[in-house]
Amino acid sequence: MRKLIAIAFRLLFSIDYLKPHYFGLHKRIFGPLNLFKGVSFEILYRNDLKMIVHISDWIQQNLYFMNEYEEKEIRFLEKFLQKGDTFIDVGANIGLFSLVASKQIGETGKVFAFEPIQKNFNHLIQHIQLNNLTNIQYEKLAVSNKQGEIELYLNEQDSDSGTATAFAEVFTSAERAITIPLDDYFVGKESVIVKLIKMDIEGGEYLALQGMSKLLKRDKPTLLIEINEDAPYDKTLLYSLLQNIGYRMAYLDQNGDLINEKLEEDNSNNFLFICT
Repeated sequence: MRKLIAIAFRLLFSIDYLKPHYFGLHKRIFGPLNLFKGVSFEILYRNDLKMIVHISDWIQQNLYFMNEYEEKEIRFLEKFLQKGDTFIDVGANIGLFSLVASKQIGETGKVFAFEPIQKNFNHLIQHIQLNNLTNIQYEKLAVSNKQGEIELYLNEQDSDSGTATAFAEVFTSAERAITIPLDDYFVGKESVIVKLIKMDIEGGEYLALQGMSKLLKRDKPTLLIEINEDAPYDKTLLYSLLQNIGYRMAYLDQNGDLINEKLEEDNSNNFLFICT
């Protein structure tokens, strides 16, 4: 029954007039009632990427009903990455950005996908195998400023599988993960020139940037970073770190094109940094 309801709503949301009502329905009905618990589908994303989506999850529900998630960022990836490029996905989750990047860079390019949470990591591997992709190197590691271990906290009551963090005050379970600085990971890989790094790691951004400073100075990759309002660090430290290396902040319009000022209607926490 839940599956039939989901199929019916997907048909409704294919009508442009009804699309704006999706978020309201999620907030008032889908989420509170956990309406789609246990419901999953195989979908085609971007016409040729196969994905298994568990639609009780916020990100995957967006992909099923709206056929998109962080659309302007995905469009930027599609325009920015070229054949043969190298892309790093820090906090890969189920692999959405890694899959798109893999298609863009082709057989001569390389994706390095880092995801420390076991459930997400398994889902990432499933998507790589489902699409027969051979240019993605996946690592069950948390990117940080030093080698060691970290405790990551999860809240199973949260419908977003991408919110595992080392800084949670409310959580229902925890996983230990091995940490690695990207500067250490890329020792011996000097021939690899990194074009773009996407980072979504729920408060670990500043530490991760500290641990990749050599790589940033060497390759000057463009950075796409989620920085939440409640980040557990002084954000001016992050901005200063990047400015000292030569980075400036930029933004994206709805088509995924670079602009210098944030659009008034843009409520995203994703920020672009370009080395000048």
